[in-house]
Amino acid sequence: MHSIRLLSRLRTRGETPRVLSRTSPARWSVVLLATLVAGCFSEPNQSGVAPGTGVSQSGNRPPVIQQVVVLPAPLTLSGPLGVQIEADDPDRNPLTYGYQWFINGHRVEGETQSTLSPTFLKRGDRVEAEIVASDGHTSGKPYKSEPATVGNTLPEVVSVAIEPTRSDRSEVRAIVEGVDADRDAISYVYRWRRNAALVVEGENTTLDTAAFHRGDSITVEVIPHDAGGVGTAKLSVPVALENNAPKITSHPPSQFEKGLFVYGVQASDDDRDSLKYVLDTAPSGMTIDSTTGMISWQAAPDTKGIHRVRIVVQDGYGGSAFQDFDLSPDSTTTIKG
Repeated sequence: MHSIRLLSRLRTRGETPRVLSRTSPARWSVVLLATLVAGCFSEPNQSGVAPGTGVSQSGNRPPVIQQVVVLPAPLTLSGPLGVQIEADDPDRNPLTYGYQWFINGHRVEGETQSTLSPTFLKRGDRVEAEIVASDGHTSGKPYKSEPATVGNTLPEVVSVAIEPTRSDRSEVRAIVEGVDADRDAISYVYRWRRNAALVVEGENTTLDTAAFHRGDSITVEVIPHDAGGVGTAKLSVPVALENNAPKITSHPPSQFEKGLFVYGVQASDDDRDSLKYVLDTAPSGMTIDSTTGMISWQAAPDTKGIHRVRIVVQDGYGGSAFQDFDLSPDSTTTIKG
C-alpha cells in the first residue's frame, strides 16, 4: 500500500518512476522500508497531537500546576481564605485560573472565586481548593490542594475607649468591644498607663485617678484571651484628665457666740490649685475672706427669721464646689447644713 502511494506522488510531479530490476531485491526492500517510515511520521492521529509529544497541531502545550496551598497557614477564621498557586506554561503564555472550593469533601456550590468567606466555616472543618489553569488556548488538568484544617481563631479587640465613672473624674474605666469567631468566652488583661508609664496591669476594668493631676494622659492597652491563646492587643486613644473640682470638707458651727457667727471654711483640691472663697448668698453684713475662707457675721439684736447662706469655692479652672445652710440668730443655731 505504501509503495503504491509513493509511485502516485512521483506521477503527480511529472517524474518518470524508476522501475526496479527484479535482480535487485535488496534495493527494493530499502525503498519500501523508507516509504513505510515516512508514512508513519507524516500522518497525524485523530486527536491532532503527534504521538508521544503531548503537543497539538498548533504547537501549543497545556499549562501544568505544580502546587496549590490554601492560606492563611495556619488556617483561621479571621479573614477570607485564599490560595497560593505554583504553575508553569511550557510556551510561556499568561495563565488564568478557575476555582472550586470544597469543605469536608463536599463541593461548595457557587464558590468559584479566588477567595472563600469564613462565614462558611467553623473550627475543625477541612478545606480544599481545586484549580484549573488555562493559557487561553488549552486548559490543564484539575489540581486539588491538600486539605487544610481550620484551627482556633484568636479573639480580637474591635474597640476600646476610656470614660470617667464619677463626676469628679477620680476614676475612669475601659469600655471594650471584642469578638471571637469561634464564639469562645473572652477574658481581658488591662495595662493602664499614666503619661506613658505603666501604673497598673491586671483584670481590673477601672483605674483610680484621684491622685493624678489635671492634663495627665491616660491610656489603656487591652489584651484578649480565649482558651486557645492570646489575641492581638489594642491600645486606646489617649485621654487627658480634665480639671478636678475642689471639695468643701468642713461643716458650719451649730451655734452663735453672743450673736457672732464665725466659720472657717475648709476645702481641698486634688490638682493643688489656689482656691477662691465667695459668698453667693448671705445675710446683710456677712463677710468672707476670699483667700482663707473665714466667714464672719455679727447679727444685729433685732435680726429675726431664717437666713440662707451659700458658699462657693472656685479653683480658677472652671471647677467649683458649694455649700448651703440656714442661720436663725434668734434661735442661735444652724438650722440646716
